[in-house]
Order: sequence, then C-alpha cells, then structure tokens
Amino acid sequence: GLRILKPDSIVAVHSCRPLEVAVATATIRLIDWLVTEFEWRAVDAYCLVSTCPDFRINVYQMCRMGKLGYVAGAEIPKRYL
Repeated sequence: GLRILKPDSIVAVHSCRPLEVAVATATIRLIDWLVTEFEWRAVDAYCLVSTCPDFRINVYQMCRMGKLGYVAGAEIPKRYL
C-alpha cells in the first residue's frame, strides 16, 4: 500500500469503495506499518490508533467518477513512534 512520510507524521493510504472500507483498510495498514517497521506489538499499535487524540483520518478524494475509489489516509504524528 501507499505510505507517505511527512516531516512530522506518517500516513498509510488506501483507495476503495465504499469510503468505510478505504478508511478501515488505511487504518489496518497503518497498524501493520507500526508493527513491521517500528517494531510495535499489534495490540499496542491498535490501542494507539484507537485512543490517540492526534490520530487522524484524511479523505483525499471523494469523486464518484467511473471506477475510481475513495482515497483515505490514516495518519499518526511521528512523536508517538
């Protein structure tokens, strides 16, 4: 999946329909990223994105054109890494 490294945060991105699937998959990919690249335990990564007030879901594209999906990103500040 697409990953974005911003100066102060990391973002896992997914495109899909419906929007709820794009959001859920982006969140799962962020959790997986925390586990595989930052050596978090899965339960700790899940708890972080479930309770952190700085966790964000961004919707980048919502156009319903042909087969294009919605694009969502799950973002967490690097200070939590």
